[in-house]
Amino acid sequence: MIKTKQYINLLKSLYLNIPSPISVSINLTNKCNQHCIYCEVGQGLVKTEKPLLVLDDLKWIIDEMNLSGIPTLGLGGGEPLLFKDIFEVIQYAHKFGIRSSVMTNMMMIRSTIPRHRLERGFEGRLNGRNSSIG
Repeated sequence: MIKTKQYINLLKSLYLNIPSPISVSINLTNKCNQHCIYCEVGQGLVKTEKPLLVLDDLKWIIDEMNLSGIPTLGLGGGEPLLFKDIFEVIQYAHKFGIRSSVMTNMMMIRSTIPRHRLERGFEGRLNGRNSSIG
């Protein structure tokens, strides 16, 4: 369900030619559990000793998204499932009606999203070839 503020921003963007963002994309980490030849993170070309963002930074970004009526948050990385607070980020965004999408290689999906999370209201959809949790 689209919020009134999001709808107004969309109308401004479409009819008044006033640009308004419809999503925010954030790379949560420079860490990855794969070594894909086409990826600068997987090849170790991107190195950082300290975290890119901490949970308080991400909550501030989500607060600003809420105030601005931005409805979608994209979470990537490296491998975003290696970010220890990823589910707290998703739940915080959900509290404001912001939909989150996670770009993952899915190698950690069984260990990261246990069944009890699904039972407590974590809604997930897997897109891809032969995708399943089980």
